[in-house]
Amino acid sequence: MTPILNRVPVRKSNRGFTLMEVMVVVAIAGAIMVSAMAPMVYTVELLRNLQRDYAKTNRERFAVERIFHDVRTVIPTSFAPSFQVRKGNALLLWAYAPTFERLPAGCVVFAVVQEGKVADGKNGLYRWILPLEKSIKDVDLEKLDPAKGLLILPEIEEAVFSVWSKDIWVEEYEGGLPVAMDLRLKGKGRVISRVDWLPKM
Repeated sequence: MTPILNRVPVRKSNRGFTLMEVMVVVAIAGAIMVSAMAPMVYTVELLRNLQRDYAKTNRERFAVERIFHDVRTVIPTSFAPSFQVRKGNALLLWAYAPTFERLPAGCVVFAVVQEGKVADGKNGLYRWILPLEKSIKDVDLEKLDPAKGLLILPEIEEAVFSVWSKDIWVEEYEGGLPVAMDLRLKGKGRVISRVDWLPKM
């Protein structure tokens, strides 16, 4: 005798997934993907911010290095001063630094151009290379055209140049290369500062 279970015919179901089951699976898969992607989006944003900050820091470091590089190339002269700081906010040098750019030695000027004085609106710290015949005493800062200068650090509102002279820091100086220079650049809530001792000439 055969058991009763074997006598019942078994029907194969041709039934597929219901719409509700498919929607539940899609919703669960979407939730998993969103939770997996959120940290990745945060990481990409964090990397983008780090790159921007690194680029800004690198640009600041380059500008400060350029200033001190130019200072170290001052040419000592007996007929005129080769180094001048005016009211702490402009630095003028008689230097051979332009020769590294395939230009003749001459007067190098660093000064801040404020908003409103620049046609394209780019305020900041500029660098000018003036012709060889110009003495640093003859340079009129008001007549310097930002279009002829190089913007080396944008968004700088104030530059303070101080030199160590006669055992004190002074913001007005004229003469040969000083013993040391203190540079402070300020703008948009940040301050860049560096003090460096200079070679004796």
